Amino acid sequence: MSEKLANVLFILRITVAIVFIMWTGNKFINPVNAQDVYSGFFFMPVLGKAIFFGIGLAEAIVVALFLIGRFKGVTYLILLVLHAFSTIAPYNIYLNAYDGGYNLLFFTSFPMLGACFALYALREYDTKFNL
Repeated sequence: MSEKLANVLFILRITVAIVFIMWTGNKFINPVNAQDVYSGFFFMPVLGKAIFFGIGLAEAIVVALFLIGRFKGVTYLILLVLHAFSTIAPYNIYLNAYDGGYNLLFFTSFPMLGACFALYALREYDTKFNL
């Protein structure tokens, strides 16, 4: 059973990391879009490209440590909290789920939040390919 659990948690870790890698990359590749997301969903003021490069760098370090299974108590919790905020922030979109467009896609954040929670709660069993 522990080998199965380790395999499942490894798959969860990889798939969650893929999403965070894409979000982190957005801060480097398209910082204007990242600013729009932060100001639109998190009500943050305009921070500038340099700030987003700094945020992206810090996030990249955490995601890399998460991906290799290091400092699980901290890195898994940070990603859980970050994703919890990004799940809750667009609450108005959930209220208008059938309002056309892509609103339904936002509901995919809930299973990922569950995956982040599972990884944090079961972090001592996530042993596959840890460095």
